[in-house]
Amino acid sequence: MYYRVVTTGNQLQAASLDWALRHLNFEGEGDLFPKPFETDLLGKSWSTVRPMLEKIDISSHTWSATRNVLVPKDEVSFRRASQLDPLDAVLFTGIIYEAGRVIESRRRPLSENRVFSYRFDPQNNGSMFALGNPWGGFWRSALKYSSTASHVVVLDISDFYNQIYHHTIENQLNESQVSRAHVSAILNLLSTASSGVSRGIPIGPHSSHVLAELSLIPLDDYLSLKGYNYWRFVDDIHIACTSHQQAQISIYDVAKFLDTSQKLLLNKQKTEILTSREYRARAKLMLVDNPINNEEKRILEILQRRAGPYTRVALSDLAPEDLKFLQGANIEGILKSYLEPGEPNYVRLRWFLRRLAQVGLPGGLEYIIANLQKCLPAIGEVAAYLNSAKELYRGAWADIGEALISSLKQPIVATNEYLQIVLLSMFSRITPLNHFHLLAQSFDIYGDAARREVLLAAAITPASTPWVQSIKTNFGLMDPWQRRALIFAAQRLPKDERRFWLKNLKTSLSPLEAVISGFVKDL
Repeated sequence: MYYRVVTTGNQLQAASLDWALRHLNFEGEGDLFPKPFETDLLGKSWSTVRPMLEKIDISSHTWSATRNVLVPKDEVSFRRASQLDPLDAVLFTGIIYEAGRVIESRRRPLSENRVFSYRFDPQNNGSMFALGNPWGGFWRSALKYSSTASHVVVLDISDFYNQIYHHTIENQLNESQVSRAHVSAILNLLSTASSGVSRGIPIGPHSSHVLAELSLIPLDDYLSLKGYNYWRFVDDIHIACTSHQQAQISIYDVAKFLDTSQKLLLNKQKTEILTSREYRARAKLMLVDNPINNEEKRILEILQRRAGPYTRVALSDLAPEDLKFLQGANIEGILKSYLEPGEPNYVRLRWFLRRLAQVGLPGGLEYIIANLQKCLPAIGEVAAYLNSAKELYRGAWADIGEALISSLKQPIVATNEYLQIVLLSMFSRITPLNHFHLLAQSFDIYGDAARREVLLAAAITPASTPWVQSIKTNFGLMDPWQRRALIFAAQRLPKDERRFWLKNLKTSLSPLEAVISGFVKDL
């Protein structure tokens, strides 16, 4: 029995927009980019912004171009990531909120324990997906399903998110009985994000995961219909087989289905046949809730007792003995175990840094900074961890700032705009890092996206006034992301000068720029 979308008009419901904003504040648009300051300002001006968004005809909405960068996955590979305009992020999230339930109803039932990734289950607090540890559930089921197999096939779809066919998305949305307005809005967004190419969905927004899972409904149904003993997490598809020959046949079968149905290809380097013994050894290593030592085990137990996977843990909520242990735990030693092997375990490093960020434990901060070059593939989690530790860290933040400035000069960072964005974003989030004068001196050598972060750092630096006065004449030459940051940085201008400058800009401002201008003008 399918859940039917009650919204059939061309506008989003107010409740959907409200939830979208809660989601963007609670989980962010995604895990890759720093949270835009605009999201907070939208909340502060919501009584003005929401009525404006309610009037938008989503079927004909003109989506803004996405910001696109290359994000390191490890030391040698990258993925293309996209960030939506903040108002578009609200609209896209609201559209997925209204369509997500019918999409989820068509997926293989959660009770089957076959498909683990991104089960749509929106909560009032803004959480989008089912809570718990689906990655751990995937690998625990791997141990269960492979226990009676002789071999296991490990399949991976080549460049999956970038190769998803828009026609597949359209067909599956229609099969889900999503309203025509919502389908048109999604297809228009995908076309804009892919520059008119009929393949690829934005990598980064949480809402994109719902579309990716939608595109794999035919594959899941096919594998189930054929009676395969399989389990899947996004594009990682594993199949238990009774012989090496059956494993070979299953690879050909899946490859043929993906090619004929969606023109997707298997990743040759990541597709393999393992003996059950080899596979089970790998599964045990991949379990993120399998602590490497007793210290990590206790850290995780303390956090799991107090919070879910995204919830910040208040120190006042911790028992005295737990707090004492966390403050003395050898966090540096645990981090070393992930980074110092021949091939650093970045999956585990990212996961552990997210856990540390829940309570702001600073015990690994100086080690991370000292090994920042090696930590660059986890730079998003590093930035979140540093931000969470700013209240508890008792060391010299200015020295940390100097180390970050130095890292910006490293060749690998100087050639990657994403790394620059994240490193520079710390200076607008952690005031004691200081060194704004050095950021300002390098402003002209950065790319557009990195320049925005310097402008945001200026907004929290009282001494930046002369620099903001000098740079504001370039407003008309800036891209929309820089323009909004410069308007926000104008709070450093004397009140009369600020109001006069903003008044002169009024007729040329976009709706979102006008919202920011109204906020800054009255500070």
